[in-house]
This record gives sequence, C-alpha cells and structure tokens, in this order.
Amino acid sequence: MLFYRNKLIIKKYIYLLIIIATTSSLIIGCGTKEIRGRDAEVYLNQGIKHYEDGKYRLAAEMLEDAIKYAETPSVAAKAQLYLGNAYFKDENYLEAIPSYNQFLEYFPDHEEAPMVLYNLAMSHYNEIKTFDREQKTTWDAIEAFEKLKNKYPEFAEKKNVDKYIQGLRDKLAEKELYVANFYFRTGHEKAAVNRLKYIFKHYRDTETYKKALLRYSEYLANNGGDSKDVVRLLNRLLENTKGNEKYAEELINILNELKNKS
Repeated sequence: MLFYRNKLIIKKYIYLLIIIATTSSLIIGCGTKEIRGRDAEVYLNQGIKHYEDGKYRLAAEMLEDAIKYAETPSVAAKAQLYLGNAYFKDENYLEAIPSYNQFLEYFPDHEEAPMVLYNLAMSHYNEIKTFDREQKTTWDAIEAFEKLKNKYPEFAEKKNVDKYIQGLRDKLAEKELYVANFYFRTGHEKAAVNRLKYIFKHYRDTETYKKALLRYSEYLANNGGDSKDVVRLLNRLLENTKGNEKYAEELINILNELKNKS
C-alpha cells in the first residue's frame, strides 16, 4: 500500500516537472523571439548608420545580422535592400547581384523594386569584361534591363535603358565579329562566313552589322566572289550609313579591287 502511494506521488511529481519545463520553454521561447526581434532592429539601425557614413563593408556585416534575426517582413525587406545597396556602393557587384535577386524574389512588389532591378542590371553591366570573353554577364544585364523596361517602362525611360541595351547588343555582335576575324586569320573561312551571316540575321540594329557587311564584301572581292553579291552588300552598307563617311574609304578600296579583277 505504501509502495502504491509512493508511486502516485512520484507520478504527480513527474507531471509537475513536465508542466514547469513546458511553461518555462514557452516563456523562454517568447523572450528569445522578442530579443531576436530587438537585435534585428539594432543591427538594422547600425547598418544604415554605417551605410550613410560610407562604411559599406561594416554596413553589410550589420545588415547580414539584421536579416538573420529579422522577425517581421518590414525589417527583413529594409535590411535586404540596404545590403544590396551597400555592396553596390562598395562596387562589390558579385555580392550585390545575389542580394538584389533575393530582394526581388521575396519582395517583388516593393516600392523600391524598380530601383533594385535597375541596380541589378547595372551590377551585371559593371561586371562585363572585354568582348572576347564569356558573354553570360552581358546576357544577364540585357535580361535585367529588358525586364525593367517591360515591368516599369516609365522608370526605364528615365534611366535611358534602351541606350544600355543597344550598347550591350553591339557588344555581343562585336564578339561574333571578333571570332569571325579569328577564323579568317586561321584559315577557317567557312566558319568565319557563318559568323558574319549570324550577325546579319541577329544584329542588324548594331554598328557591328555595318562592319560585318564591309568585312564580308572585302572577303568576296578578294576571293573571287560574285561581283553582284559584293555590290548588293555594299548597297546595303550604303543604306545603313547615309550621311556617314566613316566607311567611304573602305568602300572605294573594295570597288577598286573589283574593278581590277574584272
């Protein structure tokens, strides 16, 4: 009997401990959440202060912690925005790009989304190297500018986005012409001609298109091409360079070459 009563007492004691432990966990959990939320705002304010002082790397460190401890969307959005801007101002575009992408993923309709998308495009743009290298970054920049233009046309117009897109397209065309000239130098003429024809098809709106017309005309004139084809190409070039004497000397040289071989 005594053993039974002791067993009941032990059970009640265990239940009491469980209740105390559970209640304590809830209290501690709520307290921790509140502390984390306060910490996030502290980190955010410190990060913004460093940002405004031009201390962008310190700002980025504080803002990373603000994002880590953020308990509300408003704090998270503001921290993510300033984080991308801090990297951008520090010209650390490789870090700015994922920061801006994450902001746009979680806050696509935020009032700052147009500027974020523009800065994302400019981050890609500023990472572009010479045209004879990998062109993925160029395509990424075009994609971001095109998205900005389609989603926020008025903002894009103010930022002169069309000018950037045009310049980037010309850069892509220059890459094709560079490769074509390389193939010509190394004796792979068929591959070179294919590159020029690719430019004719995809980059008619670029300055490089005119250079490609000139290069192909020159190739045909020097390698027994049909004079009619050469004249047709030169006429096309003239149509695209009205009032521009930039290619006049080259045109005369090619025509003289044709005359000498006729």
